[in-house]
Amino acid sequence: MVLLYAWKGKELLITYIFAHEMTHAFVGLLFFAHIHRVSVKETGGFVELNKTNLVIVLAPYCAPFYLLLAAVLRAACVLLIPGIIPENAWMFLFGLLAAFHLLYTLSALLSIAQPDIQLYGRLFSYWLILCVNLFFASLALTATGRVEPQVQGKQMLASSLNAYSVVGRTTYNLTHWVITKVSPHESRR
Repeated sequence: MVLLYAWKGKELLITYIFAHEMTHAFVGLLFFAHIHRVSVKETGGFVELNKTNLVIVLAPYCAPFYLLLAAVLRAACVLLIPGIIPENAWMFLFGLLAAFHLLYTLSALLSIAQPDIQLYGRLFSYWLILCVNLFFASLALTATGRVEPQVQGKQMLASSLNAYSVVGRTTYNLTHWVITKVSPHESRR
């Protein structure tokens, strides 16, 4: 996918824009929004909805549209015609589509002033997008059987506890340093 992106990046951009806008529209429908207009062009796109929220606005950066369609197709094939497509072919397709989502999402976030991102602020939006994508990657590893759910859960818990421990120790040390630097004998008027 990286080679295809480097070779035909501009030509594939319209497929990303379509997926981006369809994700806004689909998630909007899940929140009972009415779609007034959809536009998809090589230069960009938009979806006009009668309402919006954080999930609708940031969904295209978190939900890989084509990968989700492929997952639905795989589930249908497994239920209706098991074994028709080898497991390795599905894994190749999923990897290709995950890379497509990652490459074009990063490109959109880094090269264009996205109104979606500006709406909730860059720091919050980038943090949320990263966390949600990591969460879905974790689920994907578990769903494909590459990582046992218990192992995945233990690793996530240990990493989270470690991160909170570092933040706690840093906050304590910083607070202690500030308190020791301010003399208790100084009076504030």
